[in-house]
Amino acid sequence: MTIAGLESKLAQAEEQLEQESRERILSGKLVRRAEKRLKEVVLQVEEERRMADQLRDQMEKGNLRVKQLKRQVQEAEEEASRAQADRRRLQRELDDVTETAESLNREVTTLRNRLRRVPLTFTTRTVRQVFRLEEGVASDEETEEAEPGSGPQPPEPDASPEAQPQ
Repeated sequence: MTIAGLESKLAQAEEQLEQESRERILSGKLVRRAEKRLKEVVLQVEEERRMADQLRDQMEKGNLRVKQLKRQVQEAEEEASRAQADRRRLQRELDDVTETAESLNREVTTLRNRLRRVPLTFTTRTVRQVFRLEEGVASDEETEEAEPGSGPQPPEPDASPEAQPQ
């Protein structure tokens, strides 16, 4: 081998070395870019994982809050139902009391009207009948079926009210 052949081989080896050096530099740049991109992706994945954990926590808290609100709504509905039942019961009681009061008022009016028709002088028997009516012992039918002359008697013209038997 001659010097020219060796120089040619040397030039070729230097060129190949230069080419490999450029490729190594380019490969180094590509590796650094890939590593940088990998770090970015890893950071992004970690951020997304952290966000997913936060969202999961928020969802769990939200679910607990929904359960709590559902329980409160159910309790409120039960309370409203009890209040409605109490209101209906009280309304029935009020209606019953009102009906009883109206009945008693009618009875009082009837008794007053009867008393207005009765003469002012009473016998002991008449007073007992009035008390029995007030106590509810005698009914209207009993009063109507009573013996004639057993009701209030008008005073006799020549007798004074003090002279009537009691």
